[in-house]
Amino acid sequence: CVGLAIHRGTRLERAARRFVRRVPRPDVRLLVVGDSSGVGVGASAPDRSIAGLLAEAHPTWSIGNLSRSGSRTVDAARVLARLARRTSAARASPLYDVILVHTGGNDALHFTTVASLRRSLQMVLRACGQLTVQTIIVTGGNFALAPGLPAPLRWWWGHRSRMVRRVFRRGTREHQATFVDLYRTASADPTTRDPDRYFAADGIHPADENYKLWL
Repeated sequence: CVGLAIHRGTRLERAARRFVRRVPRPDVRLLVVGDSSGVGVGASAPDRSIAGLLAEAHPTWSIGNLSRSGSRTVDAARVLARLARRTSAARASPLYDVILVHTGGNDALHFTTVASLRRSLQMVLRACGQLTVQTIIVTGGNFALAPGLPAPLRWWWGHRSRMVRRVFRRGTREHQATFVDLYRTASADPTTRDPDRYFAADGIHPADENYKLWL
């Protein structure tokens, strides 16, 4: 079961393409950074990802995307820190109006420690503070509800999801960033009623309908 989910997930990641759109004189300059959910893995096409759906809703927004499948919070922090170092301190205005960071899912799945996650999140938020006026953090919700993970161990990934949630809620409050809390219990999450509709073929990544819920 796990091996099949990994195989299917790898195929989805190889097929996925990041959504990017450049608009002359945009009303909003948005940068998306982070993991496979920032890439849009599991969506049927790039324009069905969060970045694509935002572009559809806001035609005058310019959208960049530096997301990478498998990225953890420390990886997002390094990407943003490099970008901040390359940005001139003499700029009259921030480089972006909004930075949307999809992260935390791989930290939950791959056992990043609480202390390490806190440090990485601090790095993300500090770098974003140099690059934008608004930082939005999005995590992957409750992995205990992912049908592609083995049922006997879902409680553990639920525990890990709650740990990530606690770290992110506290860290974003301290830095006045926005945390989009996607965590739901089984009784409150609509994906549990029809998982085939909301999850991609690996049973872990979101499908189109799930990305719509995230939006």
